[in-house]
Amino acid sequence: MHRSLKELLIDDYLDFDDNNDDNDDDNISISLDNEQHIYYNVIHHKKTSKDYLREIFHHPIYDYFMAFVVISSSITLGLSLETDENYIKNSYRQKFIYAFDEILIAILFLEFIFKIYLESIHYWFNWTNIYDFIIILFGFIEIIWNLFFQKTNSTITNLLKGFRLLQLIRLYRIIKLSEGLQVLTQALIKTVLTYTFSVVILVFLFIYVVAVIGQMLYGKPEDSPWHHFPTSLIIAMRLTLVDNWNLIGPELEEKGSPSISRWFLTIIVFVGNRIVTNVLVGLMIESVSSVNDDYIKEKRQKKNLRNQKKREELSKRTIQVLNTRVSDTHNKMNTTENTIEQIKAKLKLFHNEIIIPKDFIFSINWLEKLVTCSEKSHNEGKSARHLIIHLIQSLSNIIDENMKRNK
Repeated sequence: MHRSLKELLIDDYLDFDDNNDDNDDDNISISLDNEQHIYYNVIHHKKTSKDYLREIFHHPIYDYFMAFVVISSSITLGLSLETDENYIKNSYRQKFIYAFDEILIAILFLEFIFKIYLESIHYWFNWTNIYDFIIILFGFIEIIWNLFFQKTNSTITNLLKGFRLLQLIRLYRIIKLSEGLQVLTQALIKTVLTYTFSVVILVFLFIYVVAVIGQMLYGKPEDSPWHHFPTSLIIAMRLTLVDNWNLIGPELEEKGSPSISRWFLTIIVFVGNRIVTNVLVGLMIESVSSVNDDYIKEKRQKKNLRNQKKREELSKRTIQVLNTRVSDTHNKMNTTENTIEQIKAKLKLFHNEIIIPKDFIFSINWLEKLVTCSEKSHNEGKSARHLIIHLIQSLSNIIDENMKRNK
């Protein structure tokens, strides 16, 4: 069935499965979410195996499944490092943990193989892929070592397990599943990188001031803990950071500090804790707000870039379709002109004898081919029908004239 240009562009752009349009022979690509690229053949609208793999890798269910694999692998790693004798003596438990861990490593290895198949050399351009490959490599080395050399040297086995502790960093894949976790993680990183030095200086100044005040108020007796400045700094640090602050008062009183110093300790704990807590909370709120704004801007930029790529693809596709339609129109016009010339030439023929239908110079097959060719366009079909009607009328008139002459 003949489709309009608008329907052709929309169906081709959204990758609808339409088997009626098979006139184009080029391959196009469309950029989708998460930088997904789908390549398909426009002739048959069939996707390759790589296209299906890309769709699987970018599906949310696959992300959740791999998050489950990563979490399970981290749990089995921790259970395999258990040193309790009761757990070690339970052979069934140990075998189950090792078997399950090997299955998880096999799943990660399959993911590595499929990504190599999809991305080939470009796989190694991403540091996360290299990190995953190292984790998988050490996992296979540990499995092979446990199969053949476990009883010879347990130190190497423990060393390989130590290297596998690096796979705990792979938990970053879980962060990708939630936008809130991404924003919070980026805010923490931004706070640490931007405000660590300022916060440390502020807290140190507060501790220094508290140590000086404590030494001035309660440091006169030589046996007082406030008498020595380094000890005063340690006490002020414990009070500010609330490190067992309720035990500091009795300890100081046992060493000669007056009982009234407890009020001083309480005030320092309240003020110091409030300062440190409020500063950190304020910085976190500011960082979260800033990172959230940046995250929204980044999403808008990616969306605009994605829409721009789609518009470019649609523009290219439009030009291709228009060029194809123009060439088809020229071919159809040439065919129609030739058909009209043939009809005009045949209408000029003069018949002296009676013409019966089987002697028609226009055969039925020729008429069927003409109608079939003309059905591709409504206007062309309409013109062809008018020509056929005119042809039949002309032939009918010729037959009538010949019959009259014979009578």
